[in-house]
Amino acid sequence: MLRFHSLIFLLVLTFSASSQIYPRLQPLITWEPIVEMEDQLFPSYILASATMEFSPATDPYFIGDPNGQMGMRIKSDAGNGTFRLEIEAPAIMSPASIKGYIKDQKVYYEAFPKIPYNFNALYSIIQPIPVNVTFKLYVNNEFYDQKIKTIRVHSINDCPFIQIHRKGIALDRNWMFAAYVNENHPWITNQLLPELMKWKIVDSFTGYQVSEEEVIRQVFAIWTEFQKRGFRYSDISTPTVMSQAVRSQYVRFLSETVNTAQANCVDGTALFASILRRIGIKPVIALTPNHCFLGFYLDREKQRWIFLETTLLGTRDVAQDRIDPAYWNTYAGLFGPVAQITYQQQLRSFIYALQVGNKNYVDMQEHLKTVNLLYLIVDVEEARNSGVMPINR
Repeated sequence: MLRFHSLIFLLVLTFSASSQIYPRLQPLITWEPIVEMEDQLFPSYILASATMEFSPATDPYFIGDPNGQMGMRIKSDAGNGTFRLEIEAPAIMSPASIKGYIKDQKVYYEAFPKIPYNFNALYSIIQPIPVNVTFKLYVNNEFYDQKIKTIRVHSINDCPFIQIHRKGIALDRNWMFAAYVNENHPWITNQLLPELMKWKIVDSFTGYQVSEEEVIRQVFAIWTEFQKRGFRYSDISTPTVMSQAVRSQYVRFLSETVNTAQANCVDGTALFASILRRIGIKPVIALTPNHCFLGFYLDREKQRWIFLETTLLGTRDVAQDRIDPAYWNTYAGLFGPVAQITYQQQLRSFIYALQVGNKNYVDMQEHLKTVNLLYLIVDVEEARNSGVMPINR
């Protein structure tokens, strides 16, 4: 009898030990957290797209926010199970979660919750920082696993404009440049516009209410103001972090451009576009692989436009022989003889900037006929209508 009890005891010990070595079998779950844009977060992108509406995903295995930047992919060998993903990153967001059901086995599902970002925190990031993001997975209402990703959060000045998606698709984000156009900045209304009146180039800023010629005169008044302020071209365009998956550029905000009296091609274009929208003139942003320049419509119906090379703001003495006589005769005649003498230097540089801007546009026209994300014209009004918000700094 003693030997029988000893045998049972040994069997229990053996079963207990083997249970520790060979745990209860669960459906095999394979999952990984995802942070789009190659484990990078661009505060400018989050803020600019906050009110945009993206088309719902057509993939039956995608769940959640079609513009989600953080989520996961998951598959189960057994299928027929529920999951819940929780994401936490207190430095930049409140906790987020999403639930889903895995019906088909051995197929990857993707789940991206709507993230409640801390917008004030994102506004304040002016240098790139690392942030830990915690991903917690629950399967069939039980905690399953946890993973942590350390991501790079960019400066708010970094503007992503082309994204190579992890699935190999090139995504157009050039509308992001419209986010740096800030027609709402109080400096324009409270300080700039009263200053412009002292030049007596125009009696008021009326947008398209008078004529195409008056539109040109209004833009020239703005040009004269910044020339008088001594604005200079300054090529600061490298983003704070380079990436193979995302093309981005460092862009100054309106207040930074005004305070430093310096601008590169994007800065100057965004500055002028901000002012033009404030006074009712519709701007566009022309983009080429290595350059950006301003365009604006001459009429409310957007039938005619003209282009301006803002990097020439810092050019003080443009020789008359550099200006095409056709341009001079067309635009100098919009100003009386007194103005031609009083603002001779500014007028020469302005007409020359129109000449160069329009040549740049002619040079890019062939590329615009094809699908090429490196040659595009961004209509700021259309970007606003699609929900692209100005970043108010």
